Amino acid sequence: MKKYTINFLFIALIFSSLFFVSCNNDETGPNNSFLIDSLRLSNLRMKDSLTRIIQRKDDSIAKAKQTAASIIFTVSVVNGTNMSIANGRTTGTQGLAGINVTVAQQGVIKTVTTDVSGQAVFASMNVGTVAVTVSGTGFTNVNIIAILSKPASSGTGLTYSSTIVPVYATSGASQAVVTGRVFANTDGTNIGSERLPVRKVIARLNGSSIPKFLSDNAVIQSRGYEGVVFTTTTAADGAYSFSLPAGSSGNNLTYSFDFEEFITDQKTGATTSQRRLFFLTTQTVAVYSEGIFVRDFFYNDVAASN
Repeated sequence: MKKYTINFLFIALIFSSLFFVSCNNDETGPNNSFLIDSLRLSNLRMKDSLTRIIQRKDDSIAKAKQTAASIIFTVSVVNGTNMSIANGRTTGTQGLAGINVTVAQQGVIKTVTTDVSGQAVFASMNVGTVAVTVSGTGFTNVNIIAILSKPASSGTGLTYSSTIVPVYATSGASQAVVTGRVFANTDGTNIGSERLPVRKVIARLNGSSIPKFLSDNAVIQSRGYEGVVFTTTTAADGAYSFSLPAGSSGNNLTYSFDFEEFITDQKTGATTSQRRLFFLTTQTVAVYSEGIFVRDFFYNDVAASN
């Protein structure tokens, strides 16, 4: 309606100016020609200004239509434990039903539970950033930031956007087992190192090792897997063991293993010792589903400063 109001105003001003100039033409003399030229120039400037206003209004309307809530966004949740990948797509992979998917965009929050094919569909989404949370009992939770877009060719019509999210079982036979012993040279009078009891070992999933999939009209800005951190303590004989979420063979997941530092007296003789700082840098272990991986770790040591 505002567009038509501007148009009517423009027409009225033009006709009024023309009428004024026409009337003055009947009385035109040498002294009035400058005034008439000035009025005509003012009319041209006014026409140009009003045309620019109308064009900006049209552009704003077109942009609003382009970014209107006309995207249907589909999140497909798949079981990463047994998925197959080809050319950035899953092939013959099990979709997971009953997984909660929550999207948040422009202050609006929606939650949908995946259907039997593992899909959660969200209508009336907008162009721009969307936060996605995927959570389900017995599987890893995922937080994603994505940017939804519309190709120029879609105009004001519907656009379909989608992405694939793998999750991993947190218990059961599909787990990978990483086991071994931890050693430290706490007795310098012996050859080799001693098994290290009662020391904390932490395993963290490296999110960068999780496969990335092609998305349609959606760019994944970030993706984080919540709570995929496991802690254990070495036994009296220095042994440790983890059961970890894992991908299928060929789609290995990697974990970072961290070890607590400690200071103790290292035996250097029958009656002598030296304060030493024992440390171990982060170690990386790649695993796949149902595999058993034996990894022994050995601490380094340096003279302690206190």
